[in-house]
Amino acid sequence: MYKVFINDKPIILTTSTNNEKEYPLLFFDNIIFEEVVEKLKSDIFNGFYLFSTNEERDFNKIKKVYKPVVAGGGLVVNEKEEVLFIFREGKWDLPKGRVEKGEKIQEGAIREVEEECGIRNISLKKLLLVTHHLFVYKEKKR
Repeated sequence: MYKVFINDKPIILTTSTNNEKEYPLLFFDNIIFEEVVEKLKSDIFNGFYLFSTNEERDFNKIKKVYKPVVAGGGLVVNEKEEVLFIFREGKWDLPKGRVEKGEKIQEGAIREVEEECGIRNISLKKLLLVTHHLFVYKEKKR
């Protein structure tokens, strides 16, 4: 299963038709992905399931249309068990940012957290999750 977020609304690419009825189920082979993205920009839909017979193939089709940007960040917890959040673009979020060319995701995650938050000597414990988001910057798809 792949989840792609548009304005915090999920498109869930899945091989299962037994999904909760939380979102409408569409068939990947019968849709135009850009039209699904446009529908999510409205207040009518909060997400979609896209049924796929081959998730990896269909996710690669999406990545051909929308250029992937690799980013890393993390959940920062101090010795008092306090969680670090940043306020960005009107929302509370975990610190993260783009990974630089030639940099491993883990290295980029540490660097971004250090740069954004001004903290040092942080270490990675484990991978929490991988997410995919679509953004439109100056009419370019990302």
